[in-house]
Parts: sequence; C-alpha cells; structure tokens
Amino acid sequence: MNLHQALCSSGMEQVIENLSHRAGAFQRLGIEIDPATLVTQSERLSLQWTQAQMNEKKLSSADDLVEHNRLIVMLHRETGESQSWLQSLPLSRLRKMMEAIESRW
Repeated sequence: MNLHQALCSSGMEQVIENLSHRAGAFQRLGIEIDPATLVTQSERLSLQWTQAQMNEKKLSSADDLVEHNRLIVMLHRETGESQSWLQSLPLSRLRKMMEAIESRW
C-alpha cells in the first residue's frame, strides 16, 4: 500500500492536502521533491497508531475505527461492561449489542 492509500484508509486526507502544499512550496523554488519525504514525525506516528488500531480490531477504515470506539463508550455506559472486554469484540458484535439495547428504549 502506498503512502496516499495508507493515509486515505486511515482517515488522514488532510495530511495528503498538506503534503501537496508543502511539495508545491519546494517546487516553486525549483526543487523537485517527493511529497512522501515531507511527512512529519507526528503525522507518521499518527498514521502508525491508527493503522495499528485498525489491524488490532480487524477494521478496514478509520470510519469503522471511530464507530468501534464510539460503540465501546456507549455500551460501557449503557451496560456497565468493562471497556477492555468490549474492545476485544468485533464491530459487528458491538453493532448487534447496541441494536438490542436500542430496541428496549
């Protein structure tokens, strides 16, 4: 997976735009540079953390990761189950649990 795809799947589209602007500044000075070399340490760490979270939870997108985390918080609040246990569950299971709770409302 190239950097562009990795950033997109991790929900970091803003970084792609920033890299384009950074590379453009160098190009205006006559310096050709690969935008991938302009990724900051903070952006690189953020990408690695997001990818690690997605891999650990077997998710394919940052949107799924956000939903997974949101459901964990909501289910913990509604059921009192431990967040560490809820984090071990797949997204599909969390969705079913939340649907069951919502059907009781």
